[in-house]
Amino acid sequence: MAHPVRGWNTWNNYQCNITEDLILRQAQAIVDLNLSHLYNYIVIDDCWMSPERSLSNELQADSNSFPNGMKSIADKVHDLGLKIGLYTSIGETTCEGLPASHGYYYLDAATISGWGFDFLKVDTCGLTREQMFNPAPFYEQMGVALKAQERDIVYNVCNWGIWEPWIFAGDFAASWRTTTDIFPTFWRVLQIVDYSESLAPFSKPGHYNDLDMLEVGVSGTLFNWEWTPKIRPLTHVESKTHLSLWAIMNSPIVLGLNLASPDLDLKLVEILSNEKLLNLQADPIQRPARRQLVKTEGPLIAPTSLFTGFLTMLPHFCFSPLGDCTYVEIWTKQLSHDALAVMVFNRGSSKIRDVKVSLKEDLHYSCENLIVEDVWNSDFSYDDELYTLTASKVAPQGSTVFILTPSSGICSYNGIQHIDANNFKIDSNRLVLLLLLWFISLRFIKS
Repeated sequence: MAHPVRGWNTWNNYQCNITEDLILRQAQAIVDLNLSHLYNYIVIDDCWMSPERSLSNELQADSNSFPNGMKSIADKVHDLGLKIGLYTSIGETTCEGLPASHGYYYLDAATISGWGFDFLKVDTCGLTREQMFNPAPFYEQMGVALKAQERDIVYNVCNWGIWEPWIFAGDFAASWRTTTDIFPTFWRVLQIVDYSESLAPFSKPGHYNDLDMLEVGVSGTLFNWEWTPKIRPLTHVESKTHLSLWAIMNSPIVLGLNLASPDLDLKLVEILSNEKLLNLQADPIQRPARRQLVKTEGPLIAPTSLFTGFLTMLPHFCFSPLGDCTYVEIWTKQLSHDALAVMVFNRGSSKIRDVKVSLKEDLHYSCENLIVEDVWNSDFSYDDELYTLTASKVAPQGSTVFILTPSSGICSYNGIQHIDANNFKIDSNRLVLLLLLWFISLRFIKS
């Protein structure tokens, strides 16, 4: 694969409320919005299948939602110039309790290939006792089954990061999930980024860390639980940063918003159409970005800079009576031909600010005759004598991405000296567990 999969998936916006008509309308919208050259996979997630296999034990479509069958919808999506994907699980049932692929890996791979599908997402639900202890061999069995088909099918391992799929899936899968599910709030986006950043060494051409689907334009509830409060969608500023992080970290980028809505926010379409940003994924060396520099100043209360675990769900804030705050991150992505992508991210600052970066001192990078381009067309300045780059007026939670390309001359680059986001942090999950055990022990001793 020249770059990670980009496309659209049913789950984040529709869950089980899917039909053939809905999916075809979304596919047509991708074409009509001139997005098909950027996002070319239409993926049907859980709930497409009948509650029962056929008499010959094949998976079959739900006859109410897909009355024409799965081959029909695959053909129609292909006629639009797009590719199409499907969903199953390695267990006995899907996450919604429908038939999955345990015991039928070769049969299901052949069925899906025969229908003409190009992509398969395989989840981790309905596991047998044996699979709970070690699901890796079963994922590999499905990978072998897909490889045996005449049709090329891109294989996505949706293992939620719990069994460390980046260790076992790299030899047979195109991508693997690094965490449990995303939901449409910005701090969850950053949780996933913080956890996944240190997994960059496992990503390589054709095999990628999957940070989960994009939440741009998606409404939802906290933790994706129906009984939790609805949360506001990401802002335009947050959406640009979300997309930028997914792109420079070489994650698959799979949309979930309703592209066929008459009330579609065209500003979001403009954000999603940033071809210069998305093209960074196709750079030949396929190297994910790393966090290079963190700048913090002032009375900042930032759980993400102190903890891992559930306390990172708490919002950061600046104790303003004591002054202004700064919480800025600089990310770098090495590109071919000595070029470098640099993301400036105003992660926690309380105000719009200018951010100055020394290419030599901060990034260990110096090239003569640099061409500097901002993929978001933001305000910036570059001093080619001092090798300093200044991003102007970066909004809170906002970011911009620069491409530094040497036009001629000599380059000096000592490699990315990355910062692991989890270094020197307190694991809040473990802390709470230890406090709970301590409390129980005190109660036991007293009694």
